Amino acid sequence: MIATERIDTVWKSHSNDLIGYAVSLCGDRGLALDVVQESFARLIKSQSNDSSLLDEEVVRRWLFRVVRNLIVDQYRRGSRLISTADLGDKSKPMFSRNEVDFDNYIVDRIAVEKVLNLLSFEHRRVIEVVVLDGVSLNDASELLNLPLGTVKSRLFYALKNARNLFAEVA
Repeated sequence: MIATERIDTVWKSHSNDLIGYAVSLCGDRGLALDVVQESFARLIKSQSNDSSLLDEEVVRRWLFRVVRNLIVDQYRRGSRLISTADLGDKSKPMFSRNEVDFDNYIVDRIAVEKVLNLLSFEHRRVIEVVVLDGVSLNDASELLNLPLGTVKSRLFYALKNARNLFAEVA
């Protein structure tokens, strides 16, 4: 069994990062706290079978992987955990739930959200309307109350900026 001092040390060293990571994956602080708590419960159970968990770097990677897997498992069970903040219609998923690889889905979703948040409001809005919502350029022009040429130009530069930002985020 891990000594109380060891758990306290691991908690103090990694809990804030784990909670932040869990919140970024699921968008719900309460659920994130539950997931992080469960990851520490699993650490206590698993450490007796795996002495490598006494190493600080190994335990950190192990905890992050457990948090990620717990959230993926929740998603697979049908819980809606992925934050859709700043992505327009929150009831409409960006990708199909039938994606083969849920792990990549979550990682991609996080990357898309980070990139969109780094774009200017005008660029983010045109990507949301045209790319994410699938609105035609003509309809986007009316919806955004902008000339068609402006919509096309903003979309071009928004996608160009997004590609550059993806290279940095990835």
